[in-house]
Amino acid sequence: MVANRIPINSAKRRTTQRYLGLAILLISLVVASSFLGFTYRANALFDTLLLEEARAFQKEIALVRRWVRENGGVYVRRGNMKGDPKEIVIDQDGELLQQRNTSQVTQELSHLSHQAGIVQFGSTSIAPLNPFNTPDDFELDGLAKLRNGQAEVYGYEVIDGRLMFRYMSPLITQKKCLDCHTDGSFQAGRVDSVLTFRIPADAIDKEKHLNSAWMALSGAGVVVLV
Repeated sequence: MVANRIPINSAKRRTTQRYLGLAILLISLVVASSFLGFTYRANALFDTLLLEEARAFQKEIALVRRWVRENGGVYVRRGNMKGDPKEIVIDQDGELLQQRNTSQVTQELSHLSHQAGIVQFGSTSIAPLNPFNTPDDFELDGLAKLRNGQAEVYGYEVIDGRLMFRYMSPLITQKKCLDCHTDGSFQAGRVDSVLTFRIPADAIDKEKHLNSAWMALSGAGVVVLV
C-alpha cells in the first residue's frame, strides 16, 4: 500500500505544477497586455498634445490672416521686410511705408516664431507666387488630400536631423486673392493653398521613449514578482 502512494503523490504534484504554470503564464500575459495598453495610451496622449498645439496655432494664424485681409493689408517700414515695394505711402512723419498682404505677413511672423524656437509655419500652394513658399513632398501630398476634402493632414518627419510634427489645414481661396493670382491656377471658393506648420517634437519623442522603457521595466518587475 505504501509503495503505491508515491507515484500517486508524484502525479498530483506534476498536475498541480502544470496548473500553477498555466496560471502564472495567464497572469503574466494579462499583466504584459495591460502595460502595453497603458504604454500605447500614454504615447497616444503625447501625440494628441502635439496635434492640439498645432490646431491652436492654426486658429491664431487664421485669425491674423483674416484681420489682415479684411483691413486691406498692413503697412510697415520699408526696410523691415523684403519684397516688391510697389505700394508705398508716406506717413505723417514723412517715412516711407510699404503694404504687406496676408501671405507676406504670415511669412514674416513665421520667421520671428522660428527664430524664437516656437514653431515654423507659412502658406503654400501648387502655384505659389513666392518661390520661398514652394511645397515640399509632404506638402504636395497634403495639398492633394486637402483638395479632396480631408479636413487636416498631420504626421512626423525628420528634417535636418530633428523630428518635426507637421500639420496642414486648407485655405479657401477668396476673391481678393485673384487680384494677385491672375494665371488661372486659383479659383474662388476652392482649396488652392494651405497653412502648414512644423513643431519641434524631439522633447515629446524622448518622453515617449522614456515612458515606454519605464512601462516595460514595471511590467517585467510585476511578472517576476508573480
